[in-house]
Amino acid sequence: MIVSKKYLLLFSFILALYAFALNEYNNHLIRVENPKNEILNARSLIYNKTVYSIDNVWYVSQIKNYLQGNGFTVNPKKYNYTVRRTPVYPLFYGLHYIAFGEESSCFYIRFSQILIYILATIALFYAAFNFTNSKKVALIAAVLYGFNPSLVSFLYYTITEALSPSLVCFLLYFLSLCKKYNRKKDWILAGLFFAIGSLCRPTIFFSSVGILFFILYANRKSFRNILMSGLLFAVGAGIFFVPHTVRNYIVTKGDFILLEKYYGDPMEYGMSNIELRKWIACWMNPADYSSEVISNNMILAICCDSSKTKEMVLESEMQRLPDRALLANTKDDIRNAYAALYDFYKEKDLKISKARTDSLEKICLQKIIPLQNEFIKKAPLQYYFVTPILFVKSVIMQSNSAQLVFLDNYKGNYLKVGLKLLLYLLNIYLFVALIGCLFFIKRHVEVYEIVLLFMLINFLYIMFVIKYFEVRYLIPLFPGMYVLGAIFLMEIIHRLKQRLHF
Repeated sequence: MIVSKKYLLLFSFILALYAFALNEYNNHLIRVENPKNEILNARSLIYNKTVYSIDNVWYVSQIKNYLQGNGFTVNPKKYNYTVRRTPVYPLFYGLHYIAFGEESSCFYIRFSQILIYILATIALFYAAFNFTNSKKVALIAAVLYGFNPSLVSFLYYTITEALSPSLVCFLLYFLSLCKKYNRKKDWILAGLFFAIGSLCRPTIFFSSVGILFFILYANRKSFRNILMSGLLFAVGAGIFFVPHTVRNYIVTKGDFILLEKYYGDPMEYGMSNIELRKWIACWMNPADYSSEVISNNMILAICCDSSKTKEMVLESEMQRLPDRALLANTKDDIRNAYAALYDFYKEKDLKISKARTDSLEKICLQKIIPLQNEFIKKAPLQYYFVTPILFVKSVIMQSNSAQLVFLDNYKGNYLKVGLKLLLYLLNIYLFVALIGCLFFIKRHVEVYEIVLLFMLINFLYIMFVIKYFEVRYLIPLFPGMYVLGAIFLMEIIHRLKQRLHF
């Protein structure tokens, strides 16, 4: 053993105490802020235990509907909702739901997620050691990952971020065993955890490119071994992918869906909201200027607040528009698009005629889509260069601490300022290390090919395809980034020692 069982148990105990203390304190502050739990937002609690998120319904509803005989879906009335989300986290939650009941499941799932997180941290330690043969690299990676408050604070949530980074740790661990021993069972288990991770958080699937290079490099001396390793990995992945894909094919009556698929807008805002989001993505991150917020404001005014007229809602939304939104589109064009969106939602709420609703949405799309086209045509510099740079900035220049309630109102509190600054600098360092490892280090090739390519492809996909970034999207990347961060740090120390010695 690299480390004695005594030290592993001590490390696990300290990490468990830290995870419980951090999350219980976070939940305490949420209760103080929202004592009667009347406000349903990211600062509310489910049964006073796990933290609510807007995506929560996607992961807790499917198992309820299934047990009630309504199919494995969020909405039994809409078949497409059965393929909107991948099944791993709903099934994971379902095990607790079946074992403990609906209310108690939210109590016990926290313990499961903390236990898995501790095991994953240990797995990352061994993965880093197997890749680099350095205890120091392994220890730094495990400590940085295990005690990161941004990651640990998700362990009280009932969403994929509570589980997906742990699954990446296990994937890296079995890949490191493949590199070290090249055993058949390790390739199968690596494929298994690749599939489980991808069916928990689909962005993990993009590591397949890195894994392909890893297989090629690890078996570079034998074409036969390349084929055998790839086949064994595929067998392991197929154990989960094949049943899921077959089920999707049957449910959709002919669609081949490996992971998940949109059929229209999942939030029932309509396709118009998706196109609205695409227009916003022309000039900024839609997560910062949410299309869903625009839609919600309109829907709330229509359904719940009779004091607000259509003109009042439109005027409010126009006042929120930043200057960059007007680089290529006139206020009149934008206002007309918003007005058409409002009319669509009003007709949809009345539920008079589906044909009428569809007709209004078509009109709405005819006004929103030209906004995108005009922007790309008239402001290409903003669209192709400035906006992607702003995306990159939003990814790198932040602290990953949005869900840490105790860091609210940090100004004036030197301890909070110090912790926030530390997390901010750590995130910047991880990307510096990523670039540093890519260009300046020639050792540990195997870890680059699986980890580095994984992260680069994810990063590029978020920046230029999805064009919608939330901090939590980075979560599955952290295990690999901490390994690379530890490698780069030790390389810097090594080179400094050489220079000082010289």
